[in-house]
Amino acid sequence: MKLAEQGLLDYMGLRSLAAYSEKPETIDWNFYKRNISLPGFVDSFQKQFEALKIPLPKDTASAAIEEQKKKFEADALKVIDESKAKVIALEKELAVVKSQKPLEEMTIDEYLADKPDLRRQINEDTRNHNWYLGKE
Repeated sequence: MKLAEQGLLDYMGLRSLAAYSEKPETIDWNFYKRNISLPGFVDSFQKQFEALKIPLPKDTASAAIEEQKKKFEADALKVIDESKAKVIALEKELAVVKSQKPLEEMTIDEYLADKPDLRRQINEDTRNHNWYLGKE
C-alpha cells in the first residue's frame, strides 16, 4: 500500500478496515467435532453456516475516493515542487548573504549599494528631519 493511500485511509478512518482480508479465515470444523460431544450439532451448524450468504452492499464511494485521492496526490506534488523552488531561492539568497562582507566591516554606502529603496527612504527621512524611528 502506498503512503498516500495509507494517509487517505487514516483521513477517512478506514485504516482498520484495510487490515482485514476480504475472505474470512476458514473454520476448522474437525476441531469442533472433536471437542463438542453433542452428536450432529457441529454438522448442523456447519451446514447452516455454509448455506448463509450475506450480500455485499453496493460500492458507491470508491470512485469518489479514487478521484479525491488523485486530487490530493496532485496537490501534494504541487506543494513539493513549490517547496523545492523556494528552497533553491533561499539557498541563492543565503549564498548572496554569505558572500557579502560582515556588517561590522561594511560602510553604509556599501550596505545601501544594492538597496535603492532603503537609500531613498533614508535620504527622504533625513531631508524631512524624521529622526525618530520608534513607534509613534
